[in-house]
Amino acid sequence: MANDLYTLNLHYHGTFVGEGLNLRYIDGEDGYVDVDPDRFSYFELEGIALEPRFKIKKFKRMYFSVPGLPLYEGLRVVDNDDAANVMCEYMVRHGSIDWYLEHEVDVPVEPSLLLEGPVAEPSVTNDYSEEVRVDQGDTVEPTVDKVFDVNVEEVLVDPADDEVDVEVEVMDDIDHPYFSPETQPPIDDDDTIDEEVAAARANFEEILAEAMGAAEGENLDGHNSDYFNEDEHGDVVDDADEDEMVDSPFPAYMPNLECGMVFKDSSEFKHAVSILVVRENKDIKWSRNDAKFVRGKCMAPNCPWFIYAALNNVTNSFQIRKFQSKHQCKSVWRTRQLTIKVLADMYDHKFRRDPFMKTEDIGYDLKTQVGIGVKNSMIRRAKKAVLDEYLNNFEQQFGRLRSYGLAIMETNPGSRVFIQVQRVVPTAPPVFERITKGELLCVVGRDGNNQMFPLAWALVERENGPKWRWFMQLVGEEVHIGSGLGWTLMIDQMKGINTAIAEIFPDAEHRYCARHIYCNWVKNGNYRDAAKDMKKVPVQKWCRASFNTDSMTEVVDNNLCEAFNGTIVKIRKLPVLTLFEELRRYLMQRIVKKQEECQKWRGNYGPNVWQAIEKGSKIANYCNVFFAGDEGYEVNHGDDRYVVV
Repeated sequence: MANDLYTLNLHYHGTFVGEGLNLRYIDGEDGYVDVDPDRFSYFELEGIALEPRFKIKKFKRMYFSVPGLPLYEGLRVVDNDDAANVMCEYMVRHGSIDWYLEHEVDVPVEPSLLLEGPVAEPSVTNDYSEEVRVDQGDTVEPTVDKVFDVNVEEVLVDPADDEVDVEVEVMDDIDHPYFSPETQPPIDDDDTIDEEVAAARANFEEILAEAMGAAEGENLDGHNSDYFNEDEHGDVVDDADEDEMVDSPFPAYMPNLECGMVFKDSSEFKHAVSILVVRENKDIKWSRNDAKFVRGKCMAPNCPWFIYAALNNVTNSFQIRKFQSKHQCKSVWRTRQLTIKVLADMYDHKFRRDPFMKTEDIGYDLKTQVGIGVKNSMIRRAKKAVLDEYLNNFEQQFGRLRSYGLAIMETNPGSRVFIQVQRVVPTAPPVFERITKGELLCVVGRDGNNQMFPLAWALVERENGPKWRWFMQLVGEEVHIGSGLGWTLMIDQMKGINTAIAEIFPDAEHRYCARHIYCNWVKNGNYRDAAKDMKKVPVQKWCRASFNTDSMTEVVDNNLCEAFNGTIVKIRKLPVLTLFEELRRYLMQRIVKKQEECQKWRGNYGPNVWQAIEKGSKIANYCNVFFAGDEGYEVNHGDDRYVVV
């Protein structure tokens, strides 16, 4: 048998999705290996899997599939030599066997809200692009040129409804407001915006005003501290040195210092003490300061406060040996312990939670909350340090996109994730070349209570016809729109979207937002040509009286997109992984909330639907109906006459 070789059909860089009959291995690659059964073992399989030609750095688990059985019945785990021997027996019996690898998935870091910063737009010399399979591969790639992500939720439509309306919108940069206050028309028809839309609009305008004001003359951005990674004063963490410290029974640094607490080195210890001193509104000096011993005492005469720490050779850490924590002195309004780094760390989470915090507000907060005065120049330099850290985090997140895509598909079977990069040289391997500024495309549907239901979104480098065509094709496949028959699409008059919609969904009713049309007319400011301007836009696109009579929706604006836009305005400027995670989490919580609200519905209709029914019922009390034979009915309401067929 020593001369007989058998074939392993290796499937790797993919993921298992589905359950039961639907179990399958997708988005993977295939390889073939001839093996000698006399040398077959678990460790032999491990060695083959990690051969350089497969570019596999690590994997979670190995499986084989029993020949002749479907995957869901024949899949077996290979985790020891006994399982490997069983696998070998099947291989020898059938001549070959399918071998699957399940890969490890890196959990993406999720920093909180960070501040925006301008990103350069270097020119691209070649438009050649290629879809890249999401795999484990090389997990660190410096920057990205184009990123696309689609996440489609299930759309629940009542079987009795023959008409579905969807609104499509591109989310522009925050520098270009959705509506300028000067051009936004009043709403005085029966389609008054519900509370959700109104709240989102107010939130958007408020945030926009803050952002524009805060951005003048300042570097706005978020901060990712080297020290704190959990709460406002959380655990000390530095991944680069986590293997250097020996496990210790002593407590690690927390917001309040205590005897026995350990630190990585003297610098970290002094930094923690400085933060404590600033928050206590005191000032200290270091009476001894070197790599092995540090002693600090209060600057005030006769104050007993002091702290002493020294190097612990056993745990290879810096440890507090003595600490008198009580001050017996007055507060100070300036302290030399308030450095740029301390200030940046103190306001780390505030920068994230409020990306538009002004320099003056930070100074005022320090004065009122801590009692410390600080110059605006120091605050600006601290924010500059924050900006640098923020940009580093941007690059790190783009380098983990593949792992994130794999995690999405693993935890949400059936999800579709696309990562596409642009190549300068067509024959070169795909490389993430830079951080993309990007634009967010989205499709928002209307749920059973006439409120928004976000269906899908994508981050693209720039908005144009090919991007919209690609995005809407994916949406059409996932939501089963087909040619669009029975669907109403409310769209913005944006670049490329009109042509893409007409090509992909020719049988759908295409409408334009009447509010946007009005705003465009107002911008021209020449009312002499108002009639000509109106004729340029087909009346069927924006006038309710000219809509398709088969349509079951009377919508003339895209308030739902406006509501979604106002809701996510703070997260649109986040690093790419955090952006996707915040969107996913927001929609997850929203769906749960709406499901809970559905349990309280009266019958099968939501509150907004009942409100419309009751409004119509009140009007019906004042109507008279007359049968007109084959012509239908005549309905009289006051001095008005209607024909209903």
